[in-house]
Amino acid sequence: MPYFVHDMLGHADPAVRCKVIEALSELKLEYIDFSLEDMINDPSPQVRATAIVALWKIPERKAAAGINLLNLLEGKSSEEKAAGLKVLVKTGASEFLSQIEPLLGDSDSRVQALASLAYLALGNRDSASWDKSTERLIALLISPTLTEYFHQEILPLMACLKEDGLDVIIMEVVMLSEQDKKQAITVLQEFYWIYKKYTESIEH
Repeated sequence: MPYFVHDMLGHADPAVRCKVIEALSELKLEYIDFSLEDMINDPSPQVRATAIVALWKIPERKAAAGINLLNLLEGKSSEEKAAGLKVLVKTGASEFLSQIEPLLGDSDSRVQALASLAYLALGNRDSASWDKSTERLIALLISPTLTEYFHQEILPLMACLKEDGLDVIIMEVVMLSEQDKKQAITVLQEFYWIYKKYTESIEH
């Protein structure tokens, strides 16, 4: 590995390490797999999550990525659990669905929100957990004081939802009272531009 890449993977800022991992995963060079595998032991949950997403695309590394994903989902800290849930939404790793349900009742509202999103991305539409997840996300959409966390972390990830998940959110919004509907539509308009950008990036 070039020295400058090695140095960047050891950068003090976790956000920089995440960006380097994302860039490396796009290069698809032979030595990259081993470099990314080293990063799943990074002290930062977000960096580990970014490395897991990258390794998930490589069949030979998927097993190792799965073990580390499970460790995040079962982690003690909210940061670990949140990072693991983001991986689930991004990868569509439905084999970890059973790990989502306990997190729907987590004491941290941020983890609850991400678990709801993950369940709508991967879960069974006929289940009680699906209904609970839908209610949770609708409650966030109509909240009079949407947090910065929602805008930065939840809204962009909604672009990863399958059509079933998006459809049920839109149907629930249509059935809201006029005041709540107005608030929800304002948020969904912001989501529309994120979704459009996301789909255009996939097409290219």
